[in-house]
Amino acid sequence: VSQSRYGCSDIKKNFDIEKNQFETFFKFNALEYHVSSNGFLHENLLCFSIFILSFLDLKISNNFRIQVYPGRGNFIRKKNLIIVNDTYNCNALSLISLAENISIFENSVLVIGDLAELGSNEEQHIIQLKNKLSAFKNVRCFYFGKMKDFWIDENIIELQSIKQLNHFLIEFESKLIAFKASRSSAIEKLMEEFINQYELL
Repeated sequence: VSQSRYGCSDIKKNFDIEKNQFETFFKFNALEYHVSSNGFLHENLLCFSIFILSFLDLKISNNFRIQVYPGRGNFIRKKNLIIVNDTYNCNALSLISLAENISIFENSVLVIGDLAELGSNEEQHIIQLKNKLSAFKNVRCFYFGKMKDFWIDENIIELQSIKQLNHFLIEFESKLIAFKASRSSAIEKLMEEFINQYELL
């Protein structure tokens, strides 16, 4: 049983490939909730929102849907590949949350760009993030950005070209790829180039 610090328990996740939707199930104050979305949800934020609304005695539906905006974890379907656009920002918590969510897929790919939000002591933060990312055995990581000297190790590969990325997806039979970075890292342009080239394959 997963227990959130906000009082939610029995958190379960499911991705419906046919509907291209992500579902989260959990309990809060003895009630069961089902939330569907067109993108990945950050469960702690969702639980905290319900906690606040419950504290204010506002009526909350047990079954509702959240619309995810482009760049905040929304899905893009291209042929047999699911692309996750999570390029709006990239703080440490949202990066680990995304890695955890896509780890339910075998051989999923995560393309990481610069994390402008790390601030001071960025090298130490990156070491901690790399250790956490290595725990997700189904996630293969690439790095694209300026701080590659900090990021690259045996578990994270430097991304040099779209061709290299396509080759990797084919070799490992990956069905899902996620793009995650701060917007200043040009990760959106990289993702768009990848999508355009993938359509021509």
